[in-house]
Amino acid sequence: MKHAVDFFYRYAGHVLRPYIDAEPASEADVCGVCNRPNTQWLDPSIKVSFIQYGLKEAHCLSCHSLFEGSFELFGVERVARGGSPVPMKLGMASGCGALITSSETVLFLNGFIDKMEKAPTPPFEMRAMFGLTAYKHIIRNLPKDSEFLFIGNFGRKKQGLVSNLRLSTQERLSICEDSQRLDVPIKLIRQVISDGERLPEARKNKFKAILRGVYTGQIGLHDEKLKKEIDSLRADYPEALKAMKSLPADPHACLNILKLW
Repeated sequence: MKHAVDFFYRYAGHVLRPYIDAEPASEADVCGVCNRPNTQWLDPSIKVSFIQYGLKEAHCLSCHSLFEGSFELFGVERVARGGSPVPMKLGMASGCGALITSSETVLFLNGFIDKMEKAPTPPFEMRAMFGLTAYKHIIRNLPKDSEFLFIGNFGRKKQGLVSNLRLSTQERLSICEDSQRLDVPIKLIRQVISDGERLPEARKNKFKAILRGVYTGQIGLHDEKLKKEIDSLRADYPEALKAMKSLPADPHACLNILKLW
């Protein structure tokens, strides 16, 4: 498998195969979602013809599993005009995420859990946990697999999500979303979280806001605001400064870590 979306399909999305109306593919087909030619698909022999924004495009099975819904597996997303129910799709679970390994899939859900729990035969474990809470749970409880996939937010832009998919490892967590991907070193983010545990939430948010200003160039390294905050933390919460000192030199990497702290 060369693309993380194939990992998604092999260990999670495949449950939707009985609901997917596929047809024979040709060597000229290119997936309209992942932009891979037919020869690079997990199953080059079949495709799904799909109408999106009035245009017909080919989907590989892996990508199309994000577009397919199922009342039996995931329940009712909403009721359309005219009273027709619309099945829930993983690719429409905005704000929700999933941890996918070779042995299990766990869905991390917001309010959608109330709908998906009503499905007759849900295929995956569901937890009422999402966003930063779910991210920190994964950081603290990393699966033992050498590679796994963590989707932080399915969102609604499937092309965006697929382009941001990347397998995580024991050294690097990749939080994949439809609008971005956060790649953070596991050991470092755990250390930052541990060093700042005693810091009250309000103080932490203030400190993070100042650091964000530094890393985006809005606050200089010799700014009086930064100096006062560091002096204050040195007096009250010296361990919090360890977190700052352990941050990498790359400002983009630092901003990613601050989002998870």
